[in-house]
Amino acid sequence: MELKFIETNNDLEKVLNFIKKVSNSVDNKQLEYWIKGQRNAGYEIGFMEYENEIAVLAGFRIIESLQRGKSLMVLDMFTDSKFHYTGLEQKLISELKTFATETDCSKIVSSEEDYFIHESKPVLNSYFAFVPVSVG
Repeated sequence: MELKFIETNNDLEKVLNFIKKVSNSVDNKQLEYWIKGQRNAGYEIGFMEYENEIAVLAGFRIIESLQRGKSLMVLDMFTDSKFHYTGLEQKLISELKTFATETDCSKIVSSEEDYFIHESKPVLNSYFAFVPVSVG
């Protein structure tokens, strides 16, 4: 399995149907509007397929800050129930670590874990939580 991104309308349709299937989300038109809006603001979706069906998906952004440097921040993760406990989530995180390294990120960040990348070998370093802050 390899990490894929939304590149075509067919990919987008697969992603919409997958998210609808695994969550109690709104209809596809509303979901498509949200995803396109988020993607215009730097949100990306990476996914892995099994037998031409999406098995696991992660939504992420690449962010830069003075404190943390350039990081890949995982915001959403969905797994098809038939692939729970198969290790696919870890495989997707591993593929995202490789992608992060290739895009000069120093870490992968999620709402629960902070993965630091050293010498192209990502390792789990610490736990923390993101707290949204508005500047206004």
